[in-house]
Amino acid sequence: MRPDCSCMGTKVEQMRTAQHLCTTSPMPHIPNTSSLQPTARTPPTLQHPFPPPTVTSPSPPPPQAKTAIPGLGAPITAIDVTYDGKWVLATTDHYLMLVKTTYTNDKGQPANAFESRMGGRGAVPRLLRLRPEDVAKVKGAKLSKGKFTFITEQGHSERWIVAGCGKFSLVWNFTRIRTGGTESIGYGGLPTSFDYFIRAKEEEVVDVAFVHQKYMRDEEQAALVVATPHSLFNLA
Repeated sequence: MRPDCSCMGTKVEQMRTAQHLCTTSPMPHIPNTSSLQPTARTPPTLQHPFPPPTVTSPSPPPPQAKTAIPGLGAPITAIDVTYDGKWVLATTDHYLMLVKTTYTNDKGQPANAFESRMGGRGAVPRLLRLRPEDVAKVKGAKLSKGKFTFITEQGHSERWIVAGCGKFSLVWNFTRIRTGGTESIGYGGLPTSFDYFIRAKEEEVVDVAFVHQKYMRDEEQAALVVATPHSLFNLA
């Protein structure tokens, strides 16, 4: 019986093709985990292509707030604190909120909300707002960047609070507010102060801050630095 030549021819061609691939195709690259690299001046050194693992210690957890003070619904855009940490000033678009951080704890001892949980034992917040006629004057401008007097030494206390509002700067007498309280009640029954003076500029007030007390001519007055897009003013 004669063999099937067509099948044999096909088999021979497949073998030749396989042999051709083996002799002409490059061998696959198998990376070495290490390599020797001798140089003319230094003996051969073993270099590993992969960097050694980095061991890091776990980062400490973020500090937890001692006291959470509920807001009144408006987003807070800026925060300032007195030098002694006894008062916090929060700025919103339509009012400033003044919070006293000192209180009496369950043992009858003075405490501070920065160091222990105040809970419901603190004083109610006080609001600083614009008078109705000034709300119309600023034409819907937002309050911004409320600040206390610039104090950096012990033995001194902040006297004033300032904030920008459109083309105006507003200054409240902080000494009068914290010692004598506020003259009216508003916005949900919270004590509210409308006792301030207002100053206008030709341009939008970008920022306003107090001059440091040691550079003031009279500590009883509120010396201000007011910045607009094109000018810088010093107001006494």
